[in-house]
Amino acid sequence: MSRTLNEDQVVEFVRAARETKSPFEVVAGGTRRSVGKPLGDLPMLDVSGRSGIVKYEPAELIITAQPSTPLAEIRAVLAEKGQRLGFD
Repeated sequence: MSRTLNEDQVVEFVRAARETKSPFEVVAGGTRRSVGKPLGDLPMLDVSGRSGIVKYEPAELIITAQPSTPLAEIRAVLAEKGQRLGFD
């Protein structure tokens, strides 16, 4: 498993996989890994260290969050402006 701590590491991992045309699995919290078809022994890109809200534009209804940001954190930020996720 390759744990990434910054954006450059993510880009490097994806670029290397693309060059060799190698599939890989992206894992954050791992809470949904048992859902769907098992992926086998693919290399894993662990983005669990990439958390937090990057940008929030309430007037535009746009939020950008890192891949491992807990939904509770996102919901709390949205609730401050009376907003919620479309799938809630």
